Amino acid sequence: MQRWFAYFLPAVVLVGVSAGGCGQDVTVSGDSADATALCKSYYQQCVDPIFYKYLSRTDGAVKQCIECHRGGPGKSFQLPLDPNAADYWPGAYETARNMSLDGSNSKLLLKPLGQLAHGGGQFFLNTSDPDYLIIDKWISNPDPQGLAGDFNYGNDTAFCRALYTPGTCP
Repeated sequence: MQRWFAYFLPAVVLVGVSAGGCGQDVTVSGDSADATALCKSYYQQCVDPIFYKYLSRTDGAVKQCIECHRGGPGKSFQLPLDPNAADYWPGAYETARNMSLDGSNSKLLLKPLGQLAHGGGQFFLNTSDPDYLIIDKWISNPDPQGLAGDFNYGNDTAFCRALYTPGTCP
């Protein structure tokens, strides 16, 4: 299975890039050694679903972030290939957290807002977009105790649990 996967993955990525209009982005925002602790359960319940939902770009095209950001070489923001894999949540969280270390200047906010070059286009018309607000809330509320919490809301830190009510994302 792994040989098949390794053999066809470059072709799948190439087809996805050419069909989806994805650009190259090789500059990584932030440093993975940075200890910024962003709440894991809020990421899992509120932020990560944005990357899978269909979003309308400002030019009218409807796309999913995952179309371009599903692994592959040359991307600084790469979501893991298999959302059902046991290591999906730590990998997805870490790649998004690394893109968020610049706070309000994060590429995770500025690229879909059209304030930085983004091969995928502009998705957020302005900072009032509900998805922008969800991502901004996550980035703007690092745990002051330096704890990222847990992906399981029930085991999460009190600070992270206070960010949202399960089932609703502000």
